[in-house]
Amino acid sequence: MSWEILVNSKARINMAILYTFTGKFHQANEVLDYGWALFYGVIFCFAIFDSYRISVTYNKLARLERYQAHRKYKFMTMSTYGVNYLDRANPWVALAWSALLSGFGHIYNHKALKGMILLGWTVAIIYFANINMAIIHTSFGRFDLAEATVNYQWLLFFPSLYIFAMWDAYNDTVEMNKLFAEEQKARLKKLYNPDKSQNIQVECQ
Repeated sequence: MSWEILVNSKARINMAILYTFTGKFHQANEVLDYGWALFYGVIFCFAIFDSYRISVTYNKLARLERYQAHRKYKFMTMSTYGVNYLDRANPWVALAWSALLSGFGHIYNHKALKGMILLGWTVAIIYFANINMAIIHTSFGRFDLAEATVNYQWLLFFPSLYIFAMWDAYNDTVEMNKLFAEEQKARLKKLYNPDKSQNIQVECQ
């Protein structure tokens, strides 16, 4: 994400997109830095390829893990960075916190590192795009001032980050709830329905 924002800012791709959507093709051509835009295209294509490759690999590993006779669950971790544990959560609460400010939904899910990265970039984009001042001017009906205040190059980063943060927080909560239910099922099965091999071993002793 950091590389995408850096290269996009250097190539001024967001401004070129804005001018193109508003029919100002000559200005879009002038504002675009073609050297950085070519670099951006390479990064964009690699990001799509690599995310697809990693997703396929993780899906294979997840299927193989589910076929294991004995699975290991790490319910809690404690370190100098804090305490993290597996717990059931409400995905709509995670989505609501992410809608309030990107990153809060991930912190609610105990994913502090991802949450702080998203929160940091959200604050940076809001600051450099002057979003808060534009909202204030818009609230008072000063639309000309709002338009003049906004930095569109930074503003166009916001929708993708905002929507991704809400979707990812919701999806993380759903998947963690599945893992929590799976761990709970395995725990109850171990307590109340042990394997026959264990029963045979106990009888022999």
